[in-house]
Amino acid sequence: MKTVGIVGYGNMGSSIVVGLRRVAPHTRFVVIEKNAERREEAQAAGAELFEAYDDFFRESEIAVLAIKPQDIRAFARDAAEYCAGSRIVSILAGTSIETIATALGTPTVCRMMPSLAAEIGAAVVGIAFRDGTDTVFREDALMIAGAIGTAFELPERLIAAVTGVSGSGIAFMFQFLHALALGGTRAGLDYPTALAMAETVADGAVALLRKHDRTPSDFITRVASPAGTTIDGLRELENGRFTATVMDAVVAAARRAEQLES
Repeated sequence: MKTVGIVGYGNMGSSIVVGLRRVAPHTRFVVIEKNAERREEAQAAGAELFEAYDDFFRESEIAVLAIKPQDIRAFARDAAEYCAGSRIVSILAGTSIETIATALGTPTVCRMMPSLAAEIGAAVVGIAFRDGTDTVFREDALMIAGAIGTAFELPERLIAAVTGVSGSGIAFMFQFLHALALGGTRAGLDYPTALAMAETVADGAVALLRKHDRTPSDFITRVASPAGTTIDGLRELENGRFTATVMDAVVAAARRAEQLES
C-alpha cells in the first residue's frame, strides 16, 4: 500500500493521515476536499490535492471515504464511473457495505466504525469485510484501522453494537468522568482537581484490567471491603439503576444506529 486516497479531509480523514504517517511514514496521500481551509490543512500535512475523480482513483491504491453519510448519493453520481475495481474503505455511519458497493460499482469494500479518539490514535475501530475479501485488501484496511486505534474485526451486523459501546460510548465515558468530578466537588474538592483525579482513576482502572486480564467485577469485589465506604457508594449507584441505565444507553444508541442504516 503505497498511495492512500482520502475523500473528505475532516476529523477522520486527517486522523488517518496522521496515524499512517506514524506507522507507515513512506505512504503517499492524495486528497479530494472541497473546503478551502481543509485543503490547506491537507497540503500542510504533505498530501497531494486532486480536483478530478478520474485522476484521484487512478492514483489511489486504496481509497477512504470520509464524507458525511448524506453526501454519498452526490458523490456516487459524480465519481461512480471512475470507481470500478477500486478498493474502498468506508467510514460512513449508517451506510452498509452493500449500499457503498452498489453505488460505486465495486465489490471491494470494507466498513470501519472509529470513535472520536481516532485523532490521538486511541480509537476503538470496528471493521467489517464482505465474504471472500482478498487478503491484501484485508491487511491494508486493518493497517489503516490500526493507525488510528485498535481494530476489532466483526460481522457487519454488529457495527451498530460498536456504535453503542464505542462511537457513542466515549460520550458516556465523558459523562461519567464529569459526574465523578462533580461528586468530588460536592464532597469539597474544587472541580479541576476532582476532574484530574477522575481522569487518573480511569487510567489506573484500565491499566489494572489490561495488566491482569481480569474482569471489572474481580476488582470491584477487591475494593469493596465489608461495611466500608465503597460498598455504600456502590449501593447508591445501584439505587439509581447505574448498571441497568448504562446498559440501556448502549442498547439505545445501537438501536438508533440500526434505524439509520441504509
